[in-house]
This record gives sequence, structure tokens and C-alpha cells, in this order.
Amino acid sequence: MRLIDELVARLGARDPMFTCGWGDRQALEAIVTGGLFVADDAAAPAVKRTPAQSRFAGARALDLAFPSPATSLPPEVSTATVRHLEPLRPREERAAVVVLAASREEGYGLREAIWSKLATDEGVDVFLLENAYYGSRRARGQRSASLPTVVDQLRMNLATLAEVDALLRHFARERFSRTAVTGFSMGGAMAALAGALLRRSFAVVPMAATIRPATIYTEGLLSRSVAFEALDVDGRVVDARGRLAEVLDVADLSRLAAPVCRAATVVVGCTVDGFVAREGTVALAEHWGAELRWVRGGHVSALFSGRRAMRRAVLDAIERLPTPVDQARHVRMASP
Repeated sequence: MRLIDELVARLGARDPMFTCGWGDRQALEAIVTGGLFVADDAAAPAVKRTPAQSRFAGARALDLAFPSPATSLPPEVSTATVRHLEPLRPREERAAVVVLAASREEGYGLREAIWSKLATDEGVDVFLLENAYYGSRRARGQRSASLPTVVDQLRMNLATLAEVDALLRHFARERFSRTAVTGFSMGGAMAALAGALLRRSFAVVPMAATIRPATIYTEGLLSRSVAFEALDVDGRVVDARGRLAEVLDVADLSRLAAPVCRAATVVVGCTVDGFVAREGTVALAEHWGAELRWVRGGHVSALFSGRRAMRRAVLDAIERLPTPVDQARHVRMASP
């Protein structure tokens, strides 16, 4: 299982990230100084729906699109796109889950394979967000899912948070009673950040995530895919790794609050993960006071062997959410 992670890391290193360096230095410093945040006065987005080509017994697939609330994206990237798996037999108390993409995961195929059963068998609406700069949202001239600059990475992360917030507002307008955000690897890190930064009551289930995401890029197997030679600091490549860690520590979860509804948080780790250190996953669960579950497998193999356990974790977290009336009370108590 660990060998599979090693092989995937070796293949990923053939197409490294950040080959064009840091990107716009002024924008970089603005993000690092300002931190990650989401505007709390946004309105629910105007969502366009069209039938999708995917077919499922027990659910219909729709493609959703809405203007991204993120203002720093280039025009060709600025429309958020989402695959919605709508159950033909939804729950009486309607439930929705947003599933976020892993690093360099383009399209919906893998997530559909893992999560469609929530729609077809459990009556939960599933929403798969396509990340900015991935798949149909690539920037002009972008040749692959390996982002050319660090600023692109941070803009993607900020856009993901803003778009998750927009989807949660959309769910409220559509009268969903229970909502959740989950994801695997980078998707898990973004789900955790959404739980920490969006001060409303929803279930949070980060998978294969760590308390300090910077370590994934500077210490783990994914660091082999980082073009550190392009991130020199005043001509000294030796300082690039440390500087990248400082920049990405804007997402250090130990500096942020726990989700509003701690009872509805479940942290899921992989037993032999080659990309995410076990102690980082444990630290995240301890920081939140959340339940910690383990699925057997490595970072890659768990996506195949651990699917049922992953879906179960999301269902259990959704069931632990308070009633809509109690959810409003949770939000008021969690507000500063």
C-alpha cells in the first residue's frame, strides 16, 4: 500500500508544481498578510442547471454553474462548476454533502464512483465542486493540473472556500435541513478549513488531512512534485522549502477555531498513508475534539478499499447535526 503511494509520487514528480515560481509577489504578500477569510455578507448565488451525461440508477446527474464569489480569478476560471447527483428518492429531511477535489484531481469520475451511492442508496444530494484551475476551469495557456505558481495555488484555495460558502447559502435557500462538507487529501484540507472559517452549523468530515497542510508540500511525498529550484529566495534554493512552509502556514488549522458543531465532525485517516503523517491527522482530531476514524490502506489504495467506511463517516456526521432550530442556536453561540 505504501509502495503504491511511492509509485504515484514518482509519477507525479514528472509534472512538477510551481515551475513558474511564486507568481505575483504583491498578491502573494496580500494573501499571507490578510490570511484566509470568506466574506460573511454574500448572497446565495444564481445557479444555472443543465442535465449531465452521467447516468445512475436511483439518481439523476445535473451540471450546475454560478459566478464564483472569488474576485481574483481570471475570467475563464471565474464560473464555478458543480456536478449534482440528485436522488430520485430524497430523504424526508433533505440532506446535502459537498465533496471537494484532491490535488490535481480534474473532473468528477473518481468522486462519482466513491460518492454516488449516497445519492442512489441513501437519498443524500451530492455536490462535486470542480476546483478553479482544474478540468473545465483551467486558465488560458495552462497545460496541466500542476499549477504553475504558488499564487495560483492560494487563489484556488480561496476560491474553493468562497464557493463552498456559496453552495451552503444555496442549500439554505433550497431548504436542505442537513448539510456536510467532505473531501480527501487536499479536498480534506479544504473541508477542514471550511469548517474552521465558515461559522455556521454543518457536518465536517476531512479525510487524509493534517493539522498543518504546509507539511504536505514541504515534507511528504507530494514535496517531490514541487519545483523548489523555481522558488529560490534571493538566489538561495536552500531557503525555498522554509519560505514555502511559511507561506502555506496561512492554512495552519492549529491557529483556527474548531467547527461550529463539533459533534458533527469526524476526522478520517489512512492507516499507512505515505503522503500524510499519522501524527498530523491525530493532532487535527485532538485540536477539534472530534471523533477520529481510520480506514485501512495507503493514501491511494484507501480510495478503493475504504469507500464504504468513508461514506459511513459522512452519514454518521450528518445524523449528528442538530435540528434546524438547534442549528441556529449553535451558530449564535459560536459567533464572536
